[in-house]
Amino acid sequence: MGVFNNKQKNLARSMQVSELESAVQQSKSDLHMAVDSGDKKLLQQAIKTHTDYERALFYKNTYPQDRGRNSL
Repeated sequence: MGVFNNKQKNLARSMQVSELESAVQQSKSDLHMAVDSGDKKLLQQAIKTHTDYERALFYKNTYPQDRGRNSL
């Protein structure tokens, strides 16, 4: 398996950099709320979501030739 999965690549291709950055910040906030709640299942989902958005942003910045239509 590669560093990026298909979901992360598709997110990178379908979202603009600014949208991904906002999603990363929102997911970081969700992570903090999940930690505060103490709900293990909620925390696992928040970690997964945050990881997907972060990796999508990294993918978009790492492979500029594969940015898709929305490159800004």
